[in-house]
Amino acid sequence: LTIVDDDTELAFSATQFSVKEDGTPVAAVTITRTGNLSGIVSATITLTNGTATSTKDYNSTPIQVSFADGETSKTIEIPILEDSIVENTETINLTLTNPTGGATIGTQKTATLQIKDNDVKLAFDATEFQVSEDGTPITEVTINRIGSREGIVTATVTPSNSTAEAGKDYDNTPITVTFADGEIVQTIVIPINNDT
Repeated sequence: LTIVDDDTELAFSATQFSVKEDGTPVAAVTITRTGNLSGIVSATITLTNGTATSTKDYNSTPIQVSFADGETSKTIEIPILEDSIVENTETINLTLTNPTGGATIGTQKTATLQIKDNDVKLAFDATEFQVSEDGTPITEVTINRIGSREGIVTATVTPSNSTAEAGKDYDNTPITVTFADGEIVQTIVIPINNDT
């Protein structure tokens, strides 16, 4: 007597997936089908707040995942809502529910989706810096990159008069600051004109 297993099991392929805030998958959300591959089966992915907020960070409409006869995996994209706010990585809770076509939900019925922020802010690390008249920096002018570390980012620092006079006391030529991929700190020196 041979007993043929005719059960179909649906499950997430991993416990965690990630996506960029612009919706580009870093690791696409994948659901696998094991066991009996005959027939059409489906399940629903429900999305609930982790640290991310529905309607602000993502669309929480449930997603139906259907498998054709013989299909073993499906890859889906979660609708992400992009903003311009610099924030930490946020999370969405994913749950696989409502199997149809005789399928059951496997052990890996939940997963977490990380939303990796793609926004960048550049800022001085202090409100005041000092330099001696001979141009030797007493305090380096430091610029920090906050938020996403991906990609090359540039900005321009433009010196302007306060009590010092451009051309006479310092060189007010704009300075381009470039952050390489992954770089978070840059330091610059403002050219000072030494007088007697």
